[in-house]
Amino acid sequence: MNIATEHKRLGYSEKINDPAFGEYLKQSGRWSLIFSLLLAVIAVAGFFIYGETSADMDNPEALYIGLRIGSMFVAIAIFQAL
Repeated sequence: MNIATEHKRLGYSEKINDPAFGEYLKQSGRWSLIFSLLLAVIAVAGFFIYGETSADMDNPEALYIGLRIGSMFVAIAIFQAL
């Protein structure tokens, strides 16, 4: 192998084509979506509770803020999975 060929392959790995790596990517996408859905539910519930118990903000305003934040979590996870 000459130096020119060796230089071109620097930092390259054939393991990117390994089926286990593809399965890992699929699983990580699923887990990120599940985690973001969990965060979205927590955000909506938290803002709803805050709206019910706080004198600063009432529902449905607090609930709408929680829904926007929760939908951002889900949108980012979907974008990352794609």
